[in-house]
Amino acid sequence: MGQEEEESEEDHMLFTASEEGTTTPREDIWLVDSGCTNHMTKEERYFSNINKSIKVPIKVGNGDTVMTAGKGDITVMTKHGKRVIRNVFLVPGLEKHLLSVPQIISSGYQVCFREKSCIILDAKDKKIVEIPMTNKSFRIKLSSVEEEAMQASESEVLKT
Repeated sequence: MGQEEEESEEDHMLFTASEEGTTTPREDIWLVDSGCTNHMTKEERYFSNINKSIKVPIKVGNGDTVMTAGKGDITVMTKHGKRVIRNVFLVPGLEKHLLSVPQIISSGYQVCFREKSCIILDAKDKKIVEIPMTNKSFRIKLSSVEEEAMQASESEVLKT
C-alpha cells in the first residue's frame, strides 16, 4: 500500500507523437515511449488483473491532466510465448497504448535505440524484441491473451 500512496504523489507524464500509415489494427499497436513515466492503455479488456481503486493524475502531451481508472497487469502473446507486463495504468480516452522506457529500465531491462530500431534486452543481455522504426516511432504489435489462458510461469513474466 505504501508504494501505491507514493505513486499517487508522483507526477506521471506521457508524451507521444502522432502516427500515420498504420496497417495493423490500432488497438494492437503499442508505442515505445521514452517520455512516458508508466505503461498505459485505454483497454480494460487487456487486463488479467486490475485494481480500480488506484486513481492517479496523468499529465498528457497537450498539458491537460486526466485521471487513471486503475492499475494492473496485462498478459500478451509474443514470439517467445506469454509475457506479463506489470503495473500498467488504465487511462480511458488515451489515443495510443504506451510502453514506458523508464519503467522498462527500472525493472532491470535494457532499451537500446539504434539508427533504425529499438532493441529490448533482458537482465542477461538476451534480446527480447527488436522493433523497427516506422514514421519516426517504435511501434510493436502486442496481442492480448484471453482471460482463461492467462497462466504464465515465473520465467515468462516481464516485471515492468
